[in-house]
Amino acid sequence: MGSHSRLATAPLPRFNGDLANALCGREDGWQVIADLERRGLFVVPLDAEHEWFRYHRMFQEFLCERLRREPGMTVSGQCIAAAEWFAARDDVDDAIALYQQAGEHGRVADLLDSRRIWRLLGAADEARLGRLLRSVPQQLILERPRLHLARIMLGAPAGASGNLAAELAEFRRRHGAKLSGEPRLDREIKVFETMYRQGALDEPPDRAMLEAVERTVV
Repeated sequence: MGSHSRLATAPLPRFNGDLANALCGREDGWQVIADLERRGLFVVPLDAEHEWFRYHRMFQEFLCERLRREPGMTVSGQCIAAAEWFAARDDVDDAIALYQQAGEHGRVADLLDSRRIWRLLGAADEARLGRLLRSVPQQLILERPRLHLARIMLGAPAGASGNLAAELAEFRRRHGAKLSGEPRLDREIKVFETMYRQGALDEPPDRAMLEAVERTVV
């Protein structure tokens, strides 16, 4: 990649030819990366298939320092552009990591909010959902009904039906106006509520239950 292309991808933990093309407005990203790798020019493959790459750490630091001095380009701007590319491909984890790197916590919250993250409440995904929610400042969670309710559900201990009812009542008080003005959002919230009123006292719901409740309520 030319100098501009290397600067555009400099702060990224990983990149490939498609991402390089998107950030740099070119079409030969894969060929150029292969050439750099063959010549041993500071490009390190991250998998056996050579689909993802990173820069050698010291070279990446050098590129980022140059990027900070480049007119019209910023480290945060390149991270945001790459995050949007990952988000468009439903790669939420990489998008979130890059938004965080750019200090864009509001974008992290918006991304989670747009992905109907209640689907991650199945037992296999609860740890991941908790990690994602912990990446967002509390105030940003409380401003978004879906994220707020997901946090309530994750924090509801088995057998604590009274506490859960109180939490849900407070949730409705805080977000009532927004829910009444957005019928689709209100239906999504009812999915949450129905799911946990049916299953909160037993084991966490599996994916089949989540989808059954969604079909019934939504």
